[in-house]
Amino acid sequence: MKIQSYKLDNGLRVVEDHIEGSNSFTLMVMFRTGSRNETPNIWGISHFLEHMAFKGTKTYPSAYLLAKELDGLGAAYNAYTSKEHTGYFLKGSKRVFGKALAIISEMTTDPIILDQEVNKERGAIIEELNMYEDDPRRKVADFFEEALYEDHQVSQEIIGSKETLKQIHAKEIIDYRNKYYRTGNAVVSIAGNIPNDFRSQVEASFKKLNQGFEQYLPAKNETKKPVNLIYKKTQQTHLALGYPGVSVQDEDKNALRVLATLLGGNMSSRMFSEVREKRGLAYYVRTFADNMYDVGAIATFAGVNNEKIYDAVKIIKEIYGKAAENIPEDELQKTKDFMTGILTLSYEDSEFRSELNAMTELYGIEHETLEEKIEKTEKVTAKEISELAKKIFDEKKLCLALIGPFKDEAKFSETLNS
Repeated sequence: MKIQSYKLDNGLRVVEDHIEGSNSFTLMVMFRTGSRNETPNIWGISHFLEHMAFKGTKTYPSAYLLAKELDGLGAAYNAYTSKEHTGYFLKGSKRVFGKALAIISEMTTDPIILDQEVNKERGAIIEELNMYEDDPRRKVADFFEEALYEDHQVSQEIIGSKETLKQIHAKEIIDYRNKYYRTGNAVVSIAGNIPNDFRSQVEASFKKLNQGFEQYLPAKNETKKPVNLIYKKTQQTHLALGYPGVSVQDEDKNALRVLATLLGGNMSSRMFSEVREKRGLAYYVRTFADNMYDVGAIATFAGVNNEKIYDAVKIIKEIYGKAAENIPEDELQKTKDFMTGILTLSYEDSEFRSELNAMTELYGIEHETLEEKIEKTEKVTAKEISELAKKIFDEKKLCLALIGPFKDEAKFSETLNS
């Protein structure tokens, strides 16, 4: 069945993805705002606001009462903040849909935001920040984006800093919410079992959401350096090496995903085979392609033996370069088969589909069925892959982020330029 999308009279967009025979649903409420909408004085506020949605509503006026009611549904629920959007989801049995919709709509349209709760939650968020600081495998992605993106609004981290978090209070959160949590910036997406009166229920549940639309903040460009080296005494060096990619609107995005998978998407990929299996330089090595509204990236992440870091950087760079050569048809087909299989498995999950549909609607992209997505993957040719690699893998744009016991940026720059 085709995905249905429509707009309510108040400007709220809705996406329905009926899954035949499903006895459950995933309801996603997504807003087109994230860290790229934050100025220095409120850095981290999108993520802070996401946390505050769980602190209570008028019907459930405390975090405990709200959590108790959510847990009583027997549902999975959570939220997350990205650079460009914030999502709240609830996945449950069709029997609890009515109450689930009432709760998640109240959380996202009319949460209680009080200074006493903000002050308590600030401590929890700072501990979350500390946790990420102690996780170089995750943290290196932030440093890579700092090196890659010229627009500071895009490159800045999502969680903020300890200094900026201390400046955020209830008033700032409420003002930010009123500006960006509006019908033109929102999507309600459901996948799975959908009630016949879903549209009328959504209209009633989200009538309190303010109308209007806000764009992302304009770019704030700054000079970037190709090597972002962070000294830290670690047993293993964590690196990210890659290039600017393409935006979510770009026609090359499908070919780039195939290329990223071929390079480092599984255990038979080129990066895994060369870096780990043949040379034993790393435990994990993976290549990802990321697409955002107007920018994108392709990067390889790895945890490498400290003593062999220069060899690893050199080899990863060489593997990128060889992608511009002829791609064997059997290798390309194997990559496509892998992607098709993973995508098919993902489509069994209403949470995956609900989130994907919400993002698709926010970005203004045409909705596609599983079959249509598979068809686009199958149409990617070896020639397209090679030509895209030649265009994307420009050594002048190569960026490296690294966390480990190293301070000599010049030596890494020399390795990149050799």
